[in-house]
Amino acid sequence: MKKKDKNAGPPSHRVLRVGEEIKHILATIFMREEVPIPGVNSMLLTVTEVRAMPDLKNVIVYVMTLNGERVDEVIALLEENAYLIRMRLSKQLTLKFTPTLKFLKDTTFDEASKIARLLQQNQS
Repeated sequence: MKKKDKNAGPPSHRVLRVGEEIKHILATIFMREEVPIPGVNSMLLTVTEVRAMPDLKNVIVYVMTLNGERVDEVIALLEENAYLIRMRLSKQLTLKFTPTLKFLKDTTFDEASKIARLLQQNQS
């Protein structure tokens, strides 16, 4: 018999719920500047999505700055200070293990505007 692949299919309700909880906690941490990261605390930062892996030991955090300014620089600073953010997250998260954080730029808005432009060109 084949073993059931945990990565197959849509994420479970628990994985989605944990992702949303982490998203809200991180947004609060960044809003209140609870982790001192020079160059990030002065920026308006939005946590757009958090994708938790099925084992809940790793999460991908998608972030975007206001108007997309200096987003690559901010991502690099977040990656450098991920352990500090993770320590702060662990104080508010009620899981056995605090997941490892991976920060990425959210490209959803860029893709949406690209699609809108293409649709507008086709209508002309």
